[in-house]
Amino acid sequence: MPEITKKQSGLIESLNIRLIPPGVKVDTKDKRIYALVGPVSGTKDDWHLQMIIEIATRDDDCYIACPREYREDHPLYKYRQDGQNGAFANLDAWERFYNFKSLRHGCMVVHLAAPDPKYLRSGKPYGVGTYGEVGRWGSMAIRQSMNMTIGADADFPGLDRVHFNLYADWKHRYTDTIDTAPSYPPLSPLNPFRIYDTIPYTAEMAVSRARMF
Repeated sequence: MPEITKKQSGLIESLNIRLIPPGVKVDTKDKRIYALVGPVSGTKDDWHLQMIIEIATRDDDCYIACPREYREDHPLYKYRQDGQNGAFANLDAWERFYNFKSLRHGCMVVHLAAPDPKYLRSGKPYGVGTYGEVGRWGSMAIRQSMNMTIGADADFPGLDRVHFNLYADWKHRYTDTIDTAPSYPPLSPLNPFRIYDTIPYTAEMAVSRARMF
């Protein structure tokens, strides 16, 4: 994974970031919460870092729950918030807690990040947990009009299938029939169910939705 750039490091220093680290329960004081959902292992880039910067640039009074664990030598480490350790049975329970809170008190931010080609060549499965999370939480968010934004890289494996199933849930809100997916590709701005094609655009839409609370 590429090292953090000087530009990213400088941006981090200028922002008010409140990071909720994996497994820790933090008192968020009724402020907006963004929960990041997407692949952690085997990604081409550290999309979590990029998304944190983009969200914090647009919203300086929020908490961001990130499942990626940053080491002490990383610039983001010092922004980890203190809280209660051992409050969750495992990482899945932590993710469920903050995913649900973000849907109601901020925004769940999904990014379907492209895999590192070297990782794919290793034969290891990629994004297995993400498919389940997007199916579970995406369907809930669409059906109950909760706050969620979805971004993706064009080369995320299975993007067309992910899009079709979410589109079908979205379509079913307005009609009893589920037809075929629209002819436009998932990342096209002409697609009626939009998946955003850049991290900045995904963050912009997430903050816009979160500010409605």
